[in-house]
Amino acid sequence: MSELLLIAIDVWFLVLVSVAAGFWATFWPDSWLKSDPFPLRLYRWETVELYRQLWVATLARRLPEAGNTFGGHSKKRLFGAEPGHLNRYLMEVRRGEWVHQISCLAAIPLFFFNPLWQALLFLLATVLVNAGFIIILRYNRIRLLNLQARLAE
Repeated sequence: MSELLLIAIDVWFLVLVSVAAGFWATFWPDSWLKSDPFPLRLYRWETVELYRQLWVATLARRLPEAGNTFGGHSKKRLFGAEPGHLNRYLMEVRRGEWVHQISCLAAIPLFFFNPLWQALLFLLATVLVNAGFIIILRYNRIRLLNLQARLAE
């Protein structure tokens, strides 16, 4: 098989898995999205200030928001400041992060069908593409959890 054909198949596969993950996520029960298990777990060193240093606002303006593509909810704007709205938004942020985490994992099967250098290149590219989205989603989750804590006081 020619290298160009293999590269085209790899790109097609990664896009297909990412789109399928986004579609599948719209059917997940809310109970799956009420907590932050690994890999969504937030760490103490993750702060709003840290993410601002990573230029998260610029990233958010430049990257597309496709959360409502398959019937989910857009995360461009907060649904409202009431506790129910904040909980709904938190679930959507978690859903989005899961989708991007799954998209990163999609590069793993490429190691079975590609030369090592090509699989590593696709893994790196996949992680870099999804990292921006994950950074935005984690930043928003931290902000939402902080807002919930302030409102609970």
